[in-house]
Amino acid sequence: MLPNATMMHALHEGHTELPGRLLSVVAELTEVMQEENDALAQGLPASLSAGIDRKLELSDCYEELYAELADTQPELLAADPAFAHKLMDAVLMLREVTAENLTRLEAAMNASKRRVEAVMAAVRSEVRDNGPYNAKGDVPLNARLAAFGKDYHA
Repeated sequence: MLPNATMMHALHEGHTELPGRLLSVVAELTEVMQEENDALAQGLPASLSAGIDRKLELSDCYEELYAELADTQPELLAADPAFAHKLMDAVLMLREVTAENLTRLEAAMNASKRRVEAVMAAVRSEVRDNGPYNAKGDVPLNARLAAFGKDYHA
C-alpha cells in the first residue's frame, strides 16, 4: 500500500507541487478502494461502504490533477524519470485495485438484488396465499366466516 505521506516526500525531492499532489491523491484513492475491497470481501453490502463519498471526491481530484499535469506540465515528468516511474507504478496499482473494486461492487450489488427479489417473492406469495380475494374476486370461505367473529378452522 502506498503511504499518504508521498506528497511530502515528493516535495522534499524538489518536485513541484502538482505532481506531488497527484501522487498523494493516487495513494489515498488506492488506500480507500482497498479498504472498500476488504469490506466487500467480508460480505458488507455495497450500499454500506463508508468510503463512497471520499472515493468520489478523490476520483474527481485525480481526474482534475491528471488533466492539469498532462495539459500544462508534461515536462516535469520528463525531467525526472524516477519520479515519473514512481507515479506510473502508483497509477498501475490504482488500476488493479479499481478493477478488483468494480468486480466486488458488481458481486455485492447482484447479491443485494437477489436478496430483494427473494423478499419480494415471499411477499407476493404471502399476499397470494392469504389475500382476502382470489383471482376471480371471490372472498375465500375463511375470510367470510371470520367476518362473523368465528374462526371455523381452529
